[in-house]
Amino acid sequence: MDQLFQFTKDQAEKAARVTIINYYERYPNEWQDEDVLAYEISGMLGIRPQPSYVANALQALDDLRNVENGTHDALNLNEARTEDNRAELVERFEMDLLMAIRDVVAEFRTHEVFVPAAVAA
Repeated sequence: MDQLFQFTKDQAEKAARVTIINYYERYPNEWQDEDVLAYEISGMLGIRPQPSYVANALQALDDLRNVENGTHDALNLNEARTEDNRAELVERFEMDLLMAIRDVVAEFRTHEVFVPAAVAA
């Protein structure tokens, strides 16, 4: 039996997040192109995200990676060379990533998706 399902903004955010992270992990920085990634998201979600929003998400991922590697300029190192503010930076950059993804999917509206019985089974 054919069915209609709701495709929500929350689901769109999750799909965009996975797509952005996969793209980031697949290509080195010098090969990353926010226009190409925006186009991929556009085809997947049926919206036209601004490439600058996609670039913000990629930048947040860069910041998170640099904190993880201990190379971010914002890390405060004491004399013992331990990172005092790592947790705060991770929280800040995770929030930056979340906000960028929300900007990317801002145009998305919850809608019904038709799923044929052969696919739903």
